[in-house]
Amino acid sequence: MAENPWLWVMLFGAMGVAAILVVGPKYAARTARVERMQSMREKIAQDRAAGKEPAAVAAPAAAPADTTEAGKGPALPREPYVEEDFGPPTKLLWLLALMGIVLLVGTGGLLVTRHGRGAREGAAG
Repeated sequence: MAENPWLWVMLFGAMGVAAILVVGPKYAARTARVERMQSMREKIAQDRAAGKEPAAVAAPAAAPADTTEAGKGPALPREPYVEEDFGPPTKLLWLLALMGIVLLVGTGGLLVTRHGRGAREGAAG
């Protein structure tokens, strides 16, 4: 059975679906956070270009004073995740659909080849 290439296509699709379901929510939250940080940077740059002083962003009160990796001064404050970051991972739905199709094609191919092999062995015997 392990020599059947459809088995490996099916397993690849199954592992792809499992990986997306496990990693997807974490990836979506991280991507949303990065996009939010980038939009804030763009807003600040536009404010500075217009000659306005950007509004101060209040850092969390309990945030520790981090230092850079080399320990040579304060690093920028960390921007925590917000509730909107934990939405559904819509950007991965196309990949989930693709891996689901690969899984179904592999399963179908495995069933067809096994059924065809059983019919040939029954006719020969």
